[in-house]
Amino acid sequence: MNHSLGPECEPQSTSTSPEQPGVLVAKKRHLLVRWSHWLNVPILLGLILSGISIYWASPIYQHKPDPVTGNFDVAADIGIWICTHVPGLHHYSSPSDWIYNHMSLGPGMLALALRLHWLCAYSFMLNGMMYFAGLVMGGGWRFLLPRRTICLTR
Repeated sequence: MNHSLGPECEPQSTSTSPEQPGVLVAKKRHLLVRWSHWLNVPILLGLILSGISIYWASPIYQHKPDPVTGNFDVAADIGIWICTHVPGLHHYSSPSDWIYNHMSLGPGMLALALRLHWLCAYSFMLNGMMYFAGLVMGGGWRFLLPRRTICLTR
């Protein structure tokens, strides 16, 4: 049984238009696929920031004290460093709360941080469903299937 590639099995190029030789045609993805792809950026950023806020706000995460300052709160140490080294912030009223006051989340804000985290998590799941719907509607699901790369003739 001889398996050879015949001229009829040569890959057919679909990237050039027969009317205008040399013009490349790029097939665009469905609008839902493109939108949901880029919508992942702010959603994932929100997940990361709300996760950090949960970490900051939760009373169960106790840290070892910093050997220099003796403080248990890393974010407070960062705020103190910022207020000490950035010009114009030397007279800030509460340097240990600088990070929390400027991020609007911190100790005592655990419930809000959890709500934001769940909001971002559900948004991420809905965005995944929107991506899947765009794949189905635009025919992009075919690119996820395995393709036969060798053409066998008898």
